[in-house]
Amino acid sequence: MIGHLVVGPVPGLEELFRASAAVLGADLDGYRNHARRVFHFARALGAEGPESEHKLGIACHVHDLGIWTDHTFVYLEPSVALATAHLDEQGLSGWAGEISSMIREHHKVTSAGDEGSLVEVFRRADWIDVSPLAPIVLGKMSRTVQVAGVERLRQDQLIGLARRNIETGQRSGEIPETIDAGIAAAAIIGAIRQAASHAFAEAKRPDPQGVTDQLWALISGALGLCTPTSRHE
Repeated sequence: MIGHLVVGPVPGLEELFRASAAVLGADLDGYRNHARRVFHFARALGAEGPESEHKLGIACHVHDLGIWTDHTFVYLEPSVALATAHLDEQGLSGWAGEISSMIREHHKVTSAGDEGSLVEVFRRADWIDVSPLAPIVLGKMSRTVQVAGVERLRQDQLIGLARRNIETGQRSGEIPETIDAGIAAAAIIGAIRQAASHAFAEAKRPDPQGVTDQLWALISGALGLCTPTSRHE
């Protein structure tokens, strides 16, 4: 997460957030400010013009919204569904393909299309705001007190969301009640962040599948979803 950068209202985006304020609850301000920053980063990267900005506003509002509506971190398809429903309601179903791609591709660490495409511009804009490597990209800004403070706030928000998801899993019986949800959430978020930073800093990139398998072993172990021996079977 980069700097404090609490930016002002974005026309069009604010109306969308008023409609989703109840579902976002205490996370409204944090997610809305993230969406506003992504919007401005995308414009700076070339997403200009009324139609592009309209599409961008919809994508900024909904791209992570599935976290809250579906109570899951596997939220890309729920977010796509929300976008598609909104576009249908507004008579804009012709935009569904492009906006769906903007949502589905925004976590990619490599190019998601032509440099000037909205899909690629949106991916870069979101990456700048949330990536643990963003402070590296932004140089001296990473050493400011404001950046450090908001980075801590972002981490606290992510840990809070993870904790609530773990607690949901405990209530459904999928995760053992003996797990401390807060400690497990902090361990998982911290491990993923540090692993990603380490992997990107390596001169020789590690195998993506190997990294994924190692992270899943860590996550499943932290949540009591497997025994240490079962990971090697």
